[in-house]
Amino acid sequence: MIRLKGTGYLGLQHHSSYQKAVTQGMSLFGVNNPQSRNNPGDFAPLEAVEASLVEDWKTDWARLLPNGFLAGLVMRDIADKSGCSVYVDPRGHRCYSRNSDELRPEPMGDYFFLVDAADPMSGHAHWLTDPNMNQDLRGAAWVAVDMSHAFGLWEPEVFWKHWPIPLERTFLFGSLGKATAFPAGFILGPKGWEHLLTRHPAFTTAAPPANAHAHAYLETAQLKAELRTRLWRHWDTFVQKLSWPLPRPRAPVVDLALDSEAHRRLIASGIEIGALAYPDALGPRRYRAAFDASLSSGQWDKIAQEFGSLNIKPHLPEY
Repeated sequence: MIRLKGTGYLGLQHHSSYQKAVTQGMSLFGVNNPQSRNNPGDFAPLEAVEASLVEDWKTDWARLLPNGFLAGLVMRDIADKSGCSVYVDPRGHRCYSRNSDELRPEPMGDYFFLVDAADPMSGHAHWLTDPNMNQDLRGAAWVAVDMSHAFGLWEPEVFWKHWPIPLERTFLFGSLGKATAFPAGFILGPKGWEHLLTRHPAFTTAAPPANAHAHAYLETAQLKAELRTRLWRHWDTFVQKLSWPLPRPRAPVVDLALDSEAHRRLIASGIEIGALAYPDALGPRRYRAAFDASLSSGQWDKIAQEFGSLNIKPHLPEY
């Protein structure tokens, strides 16, 4: 059965080289870190990962957190506690303030813009095409970008080439656990803000990511690059075969509307896709197909053949 589910886009969680590197890391550093980063301890692998993130992404600092969900909460907390009066949440197309239910700040105001779609490369970023949101984005003092689905799938230089905001006004945050299989969250930021994070209880008292996985993350850098190239090569060929009018997305994921017969035929052919919502009066059940680098050329061809026979039409997910 070919399972197009999950977010392990590079297939590292099942890759023998990554598993071997984690095992080696456990023998060197133990299973986990029993002390918080607020106390003295052996955090050399975590600090090495942070240094590599700074070098790769050209930011002033990087901090690892226990998971990506916590990184998002901390990023919002930093925005709230930074002295900024408002921030923009593009999910609701609204501006929020601690002192007002709704407020639209002036351009270049003292506020954060929290972006939930880190893919200016794909053309799917509605905050770049919506005039009001574009003004808010470009006028914000600082922009925080959720990179959870894009991280590990795009080279830093590609992202910065398309990103319209100066680096010194940009925060990047998200999860390393999707593409890179490292169960950790991260925040990268400009100079002068690291103190808000290093004093945050999520950093100082929460259990830090495991050194063993940090070791594996560092040891598999070349492997990740090879898998990333392979994934996008197969994706581009796959999309061309089906004549899907899609730009390259931030992650190899598409949403599909399938009726029960189409879904039954896919299962019968050996292809399983995860469901997002139950069917209702508005139309067919929605599904999400997530592809990864572990798929062979033959499996990509089989998926293309079955999707083509059913005339499946995709759209990029809103997440």
